[in-house]
Amino acid sequence: MTARFSRRGFLGTFAASGVATLLAACSQSPSSTPAATPAGSSAPRATAAPSGTNATINILTWAPANDVGRNADQKYLESYVASNHLNLTVKTQDVPFGTYMQKLQTMFAANVAPDVLWNSIWRTGPFIEANKLIPLDDFMKSDQSLPKYRPVAFNDGKYGGKQYGLPTAASTWVCYFNATLFQQAGLKTPLELEAANNWNWDQAVTAAEKITQSAGGRVSQFGWMTDTQFYTWATYAYANGGEILSQDHSKFLVDSKQTTDALQWLGDMIVSRKVSPSVSDQQQEGYVPRFASGKLGMMNDWAGDAINIHNAAQTKFDWDIIAAPWTAKQVGYWHANLIEINAATKAKDSAWTICAQLASTGIEKNRLQAGIPNTPVIDDPDLIALYTKTMPMKNSKVIIDLLDKAIPLPYNDNWEEQRFKVIEPFMQEVFNGQVKAADKIAEIQSKLQSMLPKNNYL
Repeated sequence: MTARFSRRGFLGTFAASGVATLLAACSQSPSSTPAATPAGSSAPRATAAPSGTNATINILTWAPANDVGRNADQKYLESYVASNHLNLTVKTQDVPFGTYMQKLQTMFAANVAPDVLWNSIWRTGPFIEANKLIPLDDFMKSDQSLPKYRPVAFNDGKYGGKQYGLPTAASTWVCYFNATLFQQAGLKTPLELEAANNWNWDQAVTAAEKITQSAGGRVSQFGWMTDTQFYTWATYAYANGGEILSQDHSKFLVDSKQTTDALQWLGDMIVSRKVSPSVSDQQQEGYVPRFASGKLGMMNDWAGDAINIHNAAQTKFDWDIIAAPWTAKQVGYWHANLIEINAATKAKDSAWTICAQLASTGIEKNRLQAGIPNTPVIDDPDLIALYTKTMPMKNSKVIIDLLDKAIPLPYNDNWEEQRFKVIEPFMQEVFNGQVKAADKIAEIQSKLQSMLPKNNYL
């Protein structure tokens, strides 16, 4: 693809974007087999500003200014610069996630964009087409300190055969279960069922029905929670043998029977089986408080929330995580974020130094020690050992295993509009019992297909 955006066109690219959650900030880039990633230690790279000069590297993040992870990163970078005696100053500017992209595109238009930036994967293509980002390939060839990234993560930063971003701060979508409620209902836990190769949709329904309790005509305990986030539908669609978007990103596939049936199965947990709180009920109470109350049997959520659940639930009951129940194959939805470099930076070497450190083994370990439970996308035994030791559940290994069964992410340059204007509103209609998934899926397929960019940056 050779077309380039004008500045005006670039600024209009994100005009229709919805407000996403922090963990919605990533996607899969469609690319060919990745180039080999330099394997090595996380040893500091001691080349930055030329001797006698002092470069200032500005970083833009979407974390709150008092965020634990953001502050841990800043302290790590400052320590790194000092220990390597670099003539370099690192400054971090924080922008709320809801306005991050608007702020970033405005900064680029005014030529005051940061040297290094966090970015969502599906938002990267338009920046590349507008010549706002620099390829990292030449830096990577000469930097032997880069870690060994897992290909599924490394590929996410590759566009048009070049590497534009390094993966970092990933998380994985898993199924949480309250083992105590399973045992009280006389049921085998999901881990016991999986050990017997019997962790499937039928078993999930049976468990949800037995765990659900009512008193005085009102449900006091739910066995399941069907949520309205796209990640859940995608997980169960692929687990049922379906897909969302073709791997060449040329066609949506939501109208397949497998994908449609997955959505209806999730909806039936609310509408007909009544083992899940309704959409409006869910909106009154978040994921963590509901599960931590001990009155919810199963739910789907990011693995990173395990720390929050542990802190909220304490020792009130036993719980753990597992891959979502499946019919055709076991899969895991996941995503990372990208660290990228502004093509207009006046200190490219220094910007690369900071970019590489923000996606390094050392900083990921530092985040874990600070209580930020990112999924390890670096194939480093010590990092993985620290992760499994840090996470509060016994089955944390499943998160590592699911990276080898990761779903091909369906993101593209128009993803936010597709997700927030079409996909999730349709999910809510199904979950509210307003429509059967099969009755409207052809219309949804047509809408999504019409919104698919004809020239994705492949």
